[in-house]
Amino acid sequence: MNDVSREYGKALFELACDEGLCEELFAETETARGVLTENPLYIRLLTSPELRENEREGAVAEAFSGAHPYLLNFLRMMVSLGYGHELCDALCEYKRLYFEKSGIAVAHIASAAPLSENEAQRLVSALAAHTGKRISPEFEVCPELVGGVRVEIDGVLYDRTLRRGLDGIRASLSELTL
Repeated sequence: MNDVSREYGKALFELACDEGLCEELFAETETARGVLTENPLYIRLLTSPELRENEREGAVAEAFSGAHPYLLNFLRMMVSLGYGHELCDALCEYKRLYFEKSGIAVAHIASAAPLSENEAQRLVSALAAHTGKRISPEFEVCPELVGGVRVEIDGVLYDRTLRRGLDGIRASLSELTL
């Protein structure tokens, strides 16, 4: 993420908070980010030099016609200024600031096999108790972990995987002299 993304995402967030629309615009920015992420060709269209500025803005206005005017104007402005490639990162910055203000932490949770709903709920509850924050979990299945879970939250890694345990045993055994 570069300075442009941070600054524009921050500006939208501050405007939304000043207007009491922080939560409403969060939901809409997440929807917009999802649409843009799932359609990378649309970003290419919005940044194409073959389209005139008014055509790019029109494409945004048509695609996001139901969005709040602040979000719609934000998207149109970024595209008109040539920052179409920065849209997703700017919306990610909005999310980061919203989570920070709301006391929400993103937990990247990797497991060797999919967690059951009960296991996932228990893990999220334990992480919330440990951090004192609400948890927004992002689950990933990584068969190479063999077993257990690996969690990264607020820059801290908690690795309780079988792979890590086996690597530790391997390292200990290699240190032994016969």
